[in-house]
Amino acid sequence: GAEKLLDEFSEMFNIPVATSLMGIGSVDPRKPKNLYWFGMHGTYAGNKAVYASDFVLALGTRFSDRVTGVVSKFAPKAKIVQIDIDVAEQDKNVAVDLGVNSEISYALERLISLAKKSKIAKPDFSAWIKYIGEIKAKFPYPFARTARKNITAQDAIAALAKVSRGEVIVTTGVGQHQMWTPQNFIFDKPRQFISSLGSGTMGFGLPAALGVKVALPHKTVVDIDGDGSFQMNIQEMATAVAEKIPVKVMLINNQFLGMVMQWEDILYNGTRANTILSVDPNDIGGPENLKAIYPDYCKIAEGYSWKSARVHKKSELEAAVKKMLDAKGPYLLEVIVEHDEHVLPFIPPGKSAEEIIITK
Repeated sequence: GAEKLLDEFSEMFNIPVATSLMGIGSVDPRKPKNLYWFGMHGTYAGNKAVYASDFVLALGTRFSDRVTGVVSKFAPKAKIVQIDIDVAEQDKNVAVDLGVNSEISYALERLISLAKKSKIAKPDFSAWIKYIGEIKAKFPYPFARTARKNITAQDAIAALAKVSRGEVIVTTGVGQHQMWTPQNFIFDKPRQFISSLGSGTMGFGLPAALGVKVALPHKTVVDIDGDGSFQMNIQEMATAVAEKIPVKVMLINNQFLGMVMQWEDILYNGTRANTILSVDPNDIGGPENLKAIYPDYCKIAEGYSWKSARVHKKSELEAAVKKMLDAKGPYLLEVIVEHDEHVLPFIPPGKSAEEIIITK
């Protein structure tokens, strides 16, 4: 619950804020100086700003490798102060100049109070803010993509954001869809994006959605999932029916373990190792090959007494999303998408923000 204090502190000192994936929604990403999220698949501007900074105040982050890239090149010019409630996380992954053991709300309250008592003038960071604005303008987020004939995962997630007007709580599984979700559905409220980060637990999306819906029955809850991750806990469809929990699932079906496929493409010259989920690796299902889609998730949904639909045409996407959101009970929308998209930007393992990949 420290988001209001974080915003006040940031405004008081004119400090740009970039968050980890877990911190998404804690600040308004649409403010000119804010950078949304940074790390392996975060914004180009966020990664470049952290890399170029001379001071980093880290609040509640443990500096995982998905945030830092190669540790020796993380914010190489910066003095780093780390405030964390767990002393074991301090100085663990990144050597810091000062570690403070504190709950974040208390620390921010004290810093704000001390600054007011000391009557510290608002620093002039206009040149720094201008630099950040120039990077954001040159590399907007999400990136403008060349339109494709068929639906992509990014199209589907953007359609959900548009049709819902951003007024849903989103859970995800683990994979490409997990990264595309905050790239194409810009979260500006805390605890609106619920995902397994750090552990990376495939199958998290549906049971998490069930829990959120029970806790907040007045909210619409959508699990954006991938066909690989969804099957890890598909039996929880029965829980939704038995307990009368009306969650929605937007199933991004590309017939691949997509994130592994992407790493195979970038790091292993496209060599496939059991990442194709279609029955015949020489006959991969997709928007142009519906007969090869496997399994049939709408039939599975019927077996669990869920309502469902499949969409593969762009012209029908928004109407299909609206039908899902308007449905009274549990509902699965299977979106058949192209399989060859990559999540970009991408900082490969062992690389730094200086080596970020922004084009396929």
